[in-house]
Amino acid sequence: MNSPSHLLLHLWLRKYFQEKKNIYIPKSFVVWAIAPDIGLYLCVFIYMWYSQLYLGNDARETALYMFDILYFEHPLWIFAYNLFHSPLMILMFLWLWRVFQNYLGKYYKMYMWFLIGCMLHTFFDIPLHHNDGPRIFYPLSDYIFYSPVSYWNTDYYAWYIIPLELLMNLIMIFYVFLIPFSKKILWKK
Repeated sequence: MNSPSHLLLHLWLRKYFQEKKNIYIPKSFVVWAIAPDIGLYLCVFIYMWYSQLYLGNDARETALYMFDILYFEHPLWIFAYNLFHSPLMILMFLWLWRVFQNYLGKYYKMYMWFLIGCMLHTFFDIPLHHNDGPRIFYPLSDYIFYSPVSYWNTDYYAWYIIPLELLMNLIMIFYVFLIPFSKKILWKK
């Protein structure tokens, strides 16, 4: 899924659980929706800047090198992408959270929601990446689940996934933003 879709999904889940189930979920949960992608974004922005400014490469050449070579082979890129994407790493962080919960103080719940946000992001990413998804058992193994579909690669049914993701986003925008806005306007006394 695209990062904005993760944001909308987390926003919708927060709203749903607070309104329908009366479970408080902090606003930061929505921000944590993109946490697993931040490491990759940093690698992309830094290398794009370096490649174009210092090496003089064009954007297309740089993008191809980043996502065909660095993404799959460079240890720093693999680490940056899988730090909060790998289910094994997230489980390790959950274990650390549990062990050090007495030392986290007021950050105890924030850390918990951060990890829940990362895990949800990962669970939605794994079935929507053909060969470029998170390494499931990183750092112990390079195993990647090869999904039959991809959210971006048209060779793996992205032509079906893209409109479904767009429709899902529109429904979530309607539910999260437009319905509450219309209630405030229409029912205002």
